[in-house]
Amino acid sequence: MSSTTQTEGNSWTLMPWAEARLFLISFLILFFQLVCIRWVPSYVRYLSYFSNFILMACFLGMGIGLLSSGRKWRLLPLFAPILLLFIVVISFVKFELAIETGEALYFRSTEVKAEQAESYLLLPFVFGFVTILFIVLCQEMGRLFDSFKPLKAYAINIGGSMVGIAAFFAISLARIGPLWWFLIASVGVVLLLHGSTIRKLSAVIVLGTVCLLAAHLGANDIWSPYYKISMNDLNDGGKVLNVNNIGHQTMQVPEHKEGFYNTPYNSFKDNHFERALIIGAGSGTDCSFALKYGVQSITAVEIDPVIYKLGKENHPSVPYSHPRVKMHINDARAFLKNDTNKYDLIIYALPDSLTLTSSFSSLRLESYLFTTESFRETRDHLAPGGLLVLYNYYREDWLIEKISGMLEQTFGEPPAVQVYGGWGKAAVFMIGEKLADLKRPIPRKSGNPDIKPATDDWPFLYMTAPAIPTVFLKALGMIALFTIVLVFLASPKGTLRRLSPHFFFLGAAFMLLETTSIVKFSLLFGSTWMVNSLVFFAVLGMVMLAIWVSYKYRIEKLWVLYVALFGVLLLNYVIPLEILAGSNPVVRYLLSSLLLFSPIFLANLIFTQTFREEEGVAAVALASNIIGSLLGGMCEYSSLLIGYKNLVIIVAVFYAASFIFLNLARKRARAS
Repeated sequence: MSSTTQTEGNSWTLMPWAEARLFLISFLILFFQLVCIRWVPSYVRYLSYFSNFILMACFLGMGIGLLSSGRKWRLLPLFAPILLLFIVVISFVKFELAIETGEALYFRSTEVKAEQAESYLLLPFVFGFVTILFIVLCQEMGRLFDSFKPLKAYAINIGGSMVGIAAFFAISLARIGPLWWFLIASVGVVLLLHGSTIRKLSAVIVLGTVCLLAAHLGANDIWSPYYKISMNDLNDGGKVLNVNNIGHQTMQVPEHKEGFYNTPYNSFKDNHFERALIIGAGSGTDCSFALKYGVQSITAVEIDPVIYKLGKENHPSVPYSHPRVKMHINDARAFLKNDTNKYDLIIYALPDSLTLTSSFSSLRLESYLFTTESFRETRDHLAPGGLLVLYNYYREDWLIEKISGMLEQTFGEPPAVQVYGGWGKAAVFMIGEKLADLKRPIPRKSGNPDIKPATDDWPFLYMTAPAIPTVFLKALGMIALFTIVLVFLASPKGTLRRLSPHFFFLGAAFMLLETTSIVKFSLLFGSTWMVNSLVFFAVLGMVMLAIWVSYKYRIEKLWVLYVALFGVLLLNYVIPLEILAGSNPVVRYLLSSLLLFSPIFLANLIFTQTFREEEGVAAVALASNIIGSLLGGMCEYSSLLIGYKNLVIIVAVFYAASFIFLNLARKRARAS
């Protein structure tokens, strides 16, 4: 007997205004989620490192909002005043960063003392506000959801979400600031409001104030796809760039910069380098030094197009206008995978990012640049007699020891390390055949065997050993407490009994599966905002395809889908990404898409096949799924302990739990 049968009589006809409202609220929820993820960490500094907590606050609010959709009172009119209060607090409180922990390293501004820094209590404050805002939005979505057949409602929801991603992608591409972000969100809220003209006019006034405050806050800021950037003058005629309120880099002539920039050139009898690759070229200072010392061909790689543009227009040495400099706006690891050139000098030019690759993971933008595999790829780009140089303010002795050990593991000998001391502990690492040409001996530094090297599977440079830092455990405990309390307070009588363990574990598994897919794509194709946006959009495309298949066909034997899903998860576990990384870009894209997107498609096919049966209670089923995604988001932090590869095991366990609970529910239904 075939495992599929053609569906019949599933009409998708409903009043156009209801469809439009569900589409609009779905658009608004995804769009405003991206606004929160981009805007809040730019003012609350330590959220730059924990932006996935904002994502989890959004999901918690969505789940609670769906559960509360059965309440009589309507929450949407409260959105405007709650948002205004949130913006006011963010606007008038100065937030600083000082996370003091020996478990991991978090960079902060040099002038901030620990006693002046923001309290950890800010995390529950921000988390709570964002959660409430999404409760308000998603209650409205839940009221609409059960008016449709489940698959139709879900299709409209995903369609609106895809348009929300596309809109924010376009805004980021055009480098439009927060005024327009909040204006678009405000227009969406006003269009959704019910009630009198006075109520709508009041909302317009309040939301207009929100937009004006956002515009005032960012009046002198420039928004790149990664940061809020401000530029200020220095006394020597240079400029300083601050990102998310933290000093990031200065644009000065070489004579006014730190001495360690000269070290790669002054340390050798023959300081002539024909070809140089500068990774993390930023606003151009490293290129200006290479030009000063006569490097004939300079390839510069920078991930942030706005920082490059500011450097080109404002750097006093105008290095990016020189014909010997060729710029590439790209993720450095992605560039190395596709570049076939050899270089006499390769410099890692202070590439510490101060932000995460995406809201789905704990990875910073530079995480995949500082792994043993990345160092091997860099080594392979050195010409005979070449030199690899890393310099930065490393802050901690153990970080210098860790990088020394990774370079020693890659090159078979310890690097020469010049430490400059003082605040920040500046250091220069040099390794390669060029060391035979040193003018004077520079101490070689071996690594500490007790410090775990960063790898592509465990890409955490700023940790000494696998662990989940206490700061994360406290925050995750806070999220768990918020979730339990809000689920009980917001759910109408009888709703909790209808929560579905099957959909809960599907949500937990899918959140973790989505995270691992985005992380692997970052490794294979780079951590740029464009790659992450396109991958996220492609994931929703897989969801939409699964909805279409489920609309056309009912798959009776769901165990077949589960077997196929466990099979592709096994392939993802056993096939090393190095195999894909070594192929040409087209083959790499096709094979990785097949490997990484097939479990996403199968998982959504399971979801849509079972979700179609939830007619009349679709909002509660979706709430169960979204609340489950919080568990998946929390489990992402286990990658700090077990690495990313082993997350697939947790994914498989969650899907197995969903299968067990699905069968138990069906047995109970048959028995009744």
